[in-house]
Amino acid sequence: MLLTTRNKEVAQHIDRRGFLREPQCLSKEESWELLKKKAFLGKDDLDYRINIDMEKLGRKMVARCVGLPLAITVLGGLLTTKNTLNEWNLVEENFSSYLRRGKGHEQEQSTVSEVLALSYHELPYQLKPCFLHLGHFPVDFDIPTKKMFKMWMAEGIVSPMLEGEETMEHVAECYLGELLDRCMVQVGERGST
Repeated sequence: MLLTTRNKEVAQHIDRRGFLREPQCLSKEESWELLKKKAFLGKDDLDYRINIDMEKLGRKMVARCVGLPLAITVLGGLLTTKNTLNEWNLVEENFSSYLRRGKGHEQEQSTVSEVLALSYHELPYQLKPCFLHLGHFPVDFDIPTKKMFKMWMAEGIVSPMLEGEETMEHVAECYLGELLDRCMVQVGERGST
């Protein structure tokens, strides 16, 4: 039997003789590599796009993630939509203020919570209700996209951009795509369409 938990005491309570594996946090270099993969996802010639100032800023932010892959992935998803140094500076300023608010808590837990909060607050206004609507489903539940799109439309969360230009289903697909790009949703299975 395999049990995963963030609380070591829970694992020890189940079976004191069982094998306990505690994954280590990523090193600084591994953290930076993960951030680059996420922040520059789908962009051509990865090394060409990263200027020195962006790299310094990225390394500074990723260091505050204390090697936690979830925090780094969320930060990378947030940065994937930012293409200029000014945009990265804005994220870094907001990132710093969120982390300062979390001081006094356990460092790792606080970091993840604050990065997730920043990721949510940085969402465009039209994506926030879509993301919040996902809370209706259980954790790790496979959500059929067609059903979810219909729910978004019925709730008035999704509406056509301009009359006659795009269908509401196409707008919902775009919204889901943006949530995927920001690592706010995980793809379980892709269909032929």
